[in-house]
Amino acid sequence: MNSTEKRMLEILKELKQKHNILAVKAEFEAEGTRKDELVNLANIVARADLDLHVKIGGCEAVRDMHECRTFGVGAIIAPMIESPFAMKKYLQAIDAVYTKEEQENMLYVFNAETITGYNNLDDIIAVPGFKEHIDSVSVGRVDFSASLGLSRDDINTDKVTPYLDTMLRKCHAAGIKCGFGGGVSPETIPVFEQVKDVLYKFETRKVVYSYFDELEVIDALILGQEFELLYLKNKNNLYTYLREEDVKRIEMLEKRHIETKAKYGK
Repeated sequence: MNSTEKRMLEILKELKQKHNILAVKAEFEAEGTRKDELVNLANIVARADLDLHVKIGGCEAVRDMHECRTFGVGAIIAPMIESPFAMKKYLQAIDAVYTKEEQENMLYVFNAETITGYNNLDDIIAVPGFKEHIDSVSVGRVDFSASLGLSRDDINTDKVTPYLDTMLRKCHAAGIKCGFGGGVSPETIPVFEQVKDVLYKFETRKVVYSYFDELEVIDALILGQEFELLYLKNKNNLYTYLREEDVKRIEMLEKRHIETKAKYGK
């Protein structure tokens, strides 16, 4: 491990010990995590004795599920579940990839992140197999705000929070754990207060936090921000190194090609 990765590991251990975080996240969807990035992240997460949760590319991204199975991912997150049919396809994909025994040791999450999903939530919850398979919901506030024609500036306002409150309470009543993400910051604390009686977790791009009354939210977020920043820097350094690996070889071959063509070319 390089020095950046060692610091990432230290942060995860501190987040686990002091703030009881649930997991680290990667995304095949919006983040576009590549296999080598996932291998590297999975190694660090395993050393911290934490779970890795992965957002797949769609409700039936079977190939992504197989990748997750290979890496021992602890939870699958399906994005943009907007209809009962999308939930049905998600549940079918789960059964197609994972055995019943494997499903007992996995968590399956769905993202409710558009006004369409909000309007269809009762029917989504009513899909046969929902309660047997789905562990939790995560409301994605960035995309949800956009689906309302709003901006990120509106995420922590009454333009969005009543929708969040309704979705979490419906899912809580259905017996699944509730969480949300998207633009989580110290300004989100009043939102936590409003929904805390049904709130199990919240998340940023890279960290899934458990929510409890004694949680020092700001301290936890600061550590999580440092982890994500280091993750991006480490990723950037990796690809910079790989790119520069071939620079000298490219320069040499270009020179050789020009000289050979000038001497022997027709």
